[in-house]
Amino acid sequence: MSKFIMPAEWETHEAVWLAWPHDLITFPPGHIKKVKERYIEIIKLLAPDELVMLLVLDEEVKKKVSGLLAQNGVNLSKVIFHIAEYADVWLRDYGPMFVVDFDKKKLAWVKWQYDAYSKKFPRLLKDNYVFYNLKNKINAPMLESSMVLEGGSIEQNGQGTILTTEQCLLGSSRNPQLTKEQIEKNLKKFLGASNIIWLKRGLKNDHTDGHIDDTARFVSPDTILCAYEENK
Repeated sequence: MSKFIMPAEWETHEAVWLAWPHDLITFPPGHIKKVKERYIEIIKLLAPDELVMLLVLDEEVKKKVSGLLAQNGVNLSKVIFHIAEYADVWLRDYGPMFVVDFDKKKLAWVKWQYDAYSKKFPRLLKDNYVFYNLKNKINAPMLESSMVLEGGSIEQNGQGTILTTEQCLLGSSRNPQLTKEQIEKNLKKFLGASNIIWLKRGLKNDHTDGHIDDTARFVSPDTILCAYEENK
């Protein structure tokens, strides 16, 4: 059994990682201004209670974002900027996955592989390398897996139960070399999974190939909130 376990999202944590939006394909010119305004609101709400680890493209962007945050009353001492070459803002999928040991005295993070949703979006492939380049900025050891896995493809209750879909982890081209048993072994080894619940599939026509966070999420150790559509 792994000595590490992935905590639930509602548990107390020190910081949250975000990436400043910039990509005009993800956010077309008519939308990106509003998206940046929403990010400022998010950071303003987070900063009083925890650190915000914010990815920005370069020093020029850092200066502009610092000014915007200051103008909106954000305490900049609670925002730690990290300059990185990244494409997408969806850090849930390619960012660090933090785990703790059982006595909660040691933190580590898992670096899974990211292939831009079965290579559907070649311009996003560089995001696999963002946190290799930033690993020295994270004050915890890195545990590396060769398996492709996005954060949105699993849900965890913080007590060893993981929820996922066969469509994403088994039916996509992410890990064609791995069997179901091998995938479960990796979830147990790196995330401390002791109980893995496999749903069949996620949303129809979703580019993530069935990410679980679109349809079902843990809201407590023993409660799952599900989206349900009666219209066939």
